[in-house]
Amino acid sequence: MATVSFNVTKCKKQIEQRITRVQKLLDAQVMKDSNYYVPVDKHQLERSVENSKLGSGVLIWDAEHAKKQYYHFKKKSLDVNKNASIKWFERAKKKSLKVWEKIANAEYSR
Repeated sequence: MATVSFNVTKCKKQIEQRITRVQKLLDAQVMKDSNYYVPVDKHQLERSVENSKLGSGVLIWDAEHAKKQYYHFKKKSLDVNKNASIKWFERAKKKSLKVWEKIANAEYSR
C-alpha cells in the first residue's frame, strides 16, 4: 500500500501567493483599461487611482470631483481624452472583461 503525504499549510501558502500575484496584475490592468475612459483635464482624476493598493481588489479614484465625474457629468470634454465617459470602470469592464479573465487565468496557472 502506498502512502501519500500532503502538506496543507504549504499548499494554502502557495495558493495565497498565486492569488496575491494575480490580484496585483489584474488590478493594474483594470486600472489601465479604466483610465482609458477617464475624463482628463490636468490628469488629476486619472492619477488619483494610483493611491489604491494594488492587490486589494479595490480601485478608488479619490480625486475630489471623482464621484461627480463618474455618475453625473454625462457631457464630457473630449479635447484631451476622446474616449472620456461616465462610469469609466463599467465601460472598461464591458469591453475588457474577457481579457481580464484570460490574464488572471494565465497568471494563476504559471
